[in-house]
Amino acid sequence: MTAELTYTITAQICTVESLISEIRRELLPTKQRVFPQTVTGIQLRLTSMTCDQLIKGHSAEEFRDSLQEMGMYVAEIDMKAFPQADFNKVADVLARLLPYGKKGQIRVSGDFSAEQQSSWKEELLQLGRDHERQIQLLVSDPSGQAVASR
Repeated sequence: MTAELTYTITAQICTVESLISEIRRELLPTKQRVFPQTVTGIQLRLTSMTCDQLIKGHSAEEFRDSLQEMGMYVAEIDMKAFPQADFNKVADVLARLLPYGKKGQIRVSGDFSAEQQSSWKEELLQLGRDHERQIQLLVSDPSGQAVASR
């Protein structure tokens, strides 16, 4: 059984190690109380700097393994807090963090053209094929109301 716990951690300027520490301190007790025996998906808001750190070396794999030890995985990366972050980079990070067999999504907020959304969806399909994962795009208007998904 899988559950999703929408607990958003907004990673400002931080290291992967400090992000893991924050998850252990802030999220793990709630996860253990609410879903003690269930693998739980979480949502993250990551800065471009944190994405850079996750892409370097084996940081993404180490982060994914740390979450797995806590019974969690990254189910969604929300770009609303950091719209300046590079979509390609965020998509690559999610593909690396998402465990095999799990579905994930990237949430963006704004008024994006159909062409831009189509380009992002195609990129996610290709990443999904390359990494054997399924990654969807969720587009919200500036108020946060979902307007498109795939």
